[in-house]
Amino acid sequence: MLIINYKHFNLEKRIELEILLKKFETPISEISQILGYTKSSVLREIKNNSTENGYIGMEAHNKHLNRIRWKEQIKLINNINKYEEFTNQFILKFNKKYFGVDLTHFYIQHHFKFKIPILRTIFNWINSGLWVLDSKQRLRKYNKGRKTHDVVKTLVGNRIVKPIWTRGFNKNFENEFGHWEIDLIVGKKK
Repeated sequence: MLIINYKHFNLEKRIELEILLKKFETPISEISQILGYTKSSVLREIKNNSTENGYIGMEAHNKHLNRIRWKEQIKLINNINKYEEFTNQFILKFNKKYFGVDLTHFYIQHHFKFKIPILRTIFNWINSGLWVLDSKQRLRKYNKGRKTHDVVKTLVGNRIVKPIWTRGFNKNFENEFGHWEIDLIVGKKK
């Protein structure tokens, strides 16, 4: 069996290809020698990733990344079809208040003998929106954990603190409440 190693274009090579095509108007055979690819690879890259405005390196790279993302979605759809028995049992057992995704997976894993996907795959199916269960149908749509706090909200709370430039004409008098800025200046000791 013949194995062909195909080198993919990266972002730098795509931008270099764009410059060679537009500014220098170099022939394809010379471009292939400069970039180190075969002539057919360069022609395929231009054909597959050109837009209405011609070949633009950044847009070609975005088209390439978009194809990769959709390829992953197609893989998800193909995997979902392999686990129809699991999907049917999951629908029967799942109850978002008492029997969540983890417990349903655990129950099916220990009570049935058919092929079962791993838990991460199930969450990928749920988050993709392609499976029978959607992320809106789960009880908690977020990960439980430590909440991040804003420093200003922690120190000040919900009190309204006006910035210096909005405090009015007598902002230079220290005898009013809220003018702490002068006290915060620390001098250097000699």
